[in-house]
Amino acid sequence: MRLSIVLSLAAIGVAAVQAQPTPGTLAPNAGQVEDGRYQLRLTGPPWGCVEGRPFATGPAEAPYFGAVNCGLALPEVEVSRVRPNGRPATPQVRYVIRPAGLDRCATVARGVVFGRTRIDSLACQRNMPEDQQFTVFPSRTTPNLFQIQALNGKCWSARKMSVNGFGLSNYPDREIVLQPCIEGDTSQQFLFVKRA
Repeated sequence: MRLSIVLSLAAIGVAAVQAQPTPGTLAPNAGQVEDGRYQLRLTGPPWGCVEGRPFATGPAEAPYFGAVNCGLALPEVEVSRVRPNGRPATPQVRYVIRPAGLDRCATVARGVVFGRTRIDSLACQRNMPEDQQFTVFPSRTTPNLFQIQALNGKCWSARKMSVNGFGLSNYPDREIVLQPCIEGDTSQQFLFVKRA
């Protein structure tokens, strides 16, 4: 009898260890971010609010997502779950992220061979390709903060650019790029502030 209790407790302990996430991975969000309009705020360095730019800053660039100072004109994004439309449901909730009021979607930069992979602000495609779908994961170290992950496994990360927009105070001198996910990295932690 005592041996069977010990074995049962040992089995429970093994199951608990196996249920813990592997270091370096994130537990998937179980639908904690509802569809709606949000401010996406960086709550640590490099600080700021996320905005999807409506136009390109140069002839060889696409409009992109960046972080601006959270001032009087606070940028907003619209977040919505991807609907299967006849396709099989995925095990993780996937989201489309749009600059509020624009028919554009956050898109993993296409055709990147060298250098950073930025999050561009491109026309939303009807079939919602995978480069316009993202998953959202709660931080294990800081309550109410989330990481946004592309389907290639990398996370949104705010990165300081080499130029500051020629002195314009609200110019997004921080761009959103994809980097390996690092738990606790403040450049990858976003606060979703629900708007009316």
